[in-house]
Amino acid sequence: SFAMVDAAMEFLKLIREYAPNKLAGLYGGYLYYYGSFQLLYNGHSQFFKLYQSRLADFICTPNDYVQRKVGWPAGHHTPFSGTTLYNLANLDENDTRTIMCTPGGHRHVDNLHETIGVFKRDRILQLTKGLGNVNYDLGGGWLSHPGIINALRTMTNISKFADNLPGFTRSKVAVLYSAGSINRLVIDNNAVSVPVREGMRRELGISGISADQYLLEDILQDNFPEYDCYILPNVYAPSDELRDAIEKKLKKPGKLLVFGFAPGAFKDGKAEISPAAMKELTGMDIAFEMRKEKRSVKWDKGVYGSGAMVGPAFAVTDPEAEVWGKYTASGNTALAYKENPGSWNSLVALAPEMPAELWRRVFKRNGIHLFATSNDPTYYDGRFVAIHAASSGRKKLSLPEKHNWYDLCRN
Repeated sequence: SFAMVDAAMEFLKLIREYAPNKLAGLYGGYLYYYGSFQLLYNGHSQFFKLYQSRLADFICTPNDYVQRKVGWPAGHHTPFSGTTLYNLANLDENDTRTIMCTPGGHRHVDNLHETIGVFKRDRILQLTKGLGNVNYDLGGGWLSHPGIINALRTMTNISKFADNLPGFTRSKVAVLYSAGSINRLVIDNNAVSVPVREGMRRELGISGISADQYLLEDILQDNFPEYDCYILPNVYAPSDELRDAIEKKLKKPGKLLVFGFAPGAFKDGKAEISPAAMKELTGMDIAFEMRKEKRSVKWDKGVYGSGAMVGPAFAVTDPEAEVWGKYTASGNTALAYKENPGSWNSLVALAPEMPAELWRRVFKRNGIHLFATSNDPTYYDGRFVAIHAASSGRKKLSLPEKHNWYDLCRN
């Protein structure tokens, strides 16, 4: 990963020197797609350094191979919101396998209606999150259907209409994915990375909000915006600089911080797990044992979790925290909430792949508006609102303020 990023930056420097009037960019950044070891040998774990170098004008990354399914919230292989902090354009490589594509592989549509539906969903994600769009045909004829062409033309017109449309507002929720922590835990990819990628992101995406996506390292930028809720699913080993930024920028009165597995377990570059460091970060007492725990959590409306065996086994032991969920095997606390009047609130979710209904409980408790409660992906940015129906039936959208409504797909 270091070699790939260094080589890319050298090429970008050459372009800057010999073709200063040309735009330069590159593909990459599959941080959500690969697990820790795969990220290392596929060259993506240090991709964020390209942002910080400010040598590129744009990056291009595919839309998520799993999240692109019909009824899913769509997504991106890289945390997309932070690129604007570096004046870096982010292009969504939309290589959706349409009905014109051979069944199997990454094709997840069965008819023209579903094909157009996922294209519309992807475009509204791009419009509300500031992404560019590039449609790809990697097999010959993927887009060669009159219905697809007409739909793409309509969406292009909507994108042009959006260029100078005022009223943009950010989400109230931000996911902060730690690139620096990815390789800190020697754990099987399927045990930790997949539940975050496919479980947490999907359930969060159908919970009734549309979260922005950043690298945790982005909070070091002076222009990092403020949110009401920050979700840190993999902050295993934040640097001292990041710990300080979390304290000063995120832990403000009324804010909610959500922590995932092994939150802040390592500090000062040491190999030993530190309960004191975890409490310092989360505000809760967290114990651990050098054994594996089944990632299955019981809450008052059922059981969730990947079921994978993960170690070390962490458990919340804070006597002042509200117990919201316990591991089904050991009975130890896996989900706990701690409200600090006049200060920031903390939720420790040691298995962060919580169901959408549980996420909605968290957001309601902290006054965060829900746009829908029907487990359908929703999108909103003050200018556009959309729902991608995961099931049939009447749907209800709720906005935080009054608006006039216009159906851009029909007129």
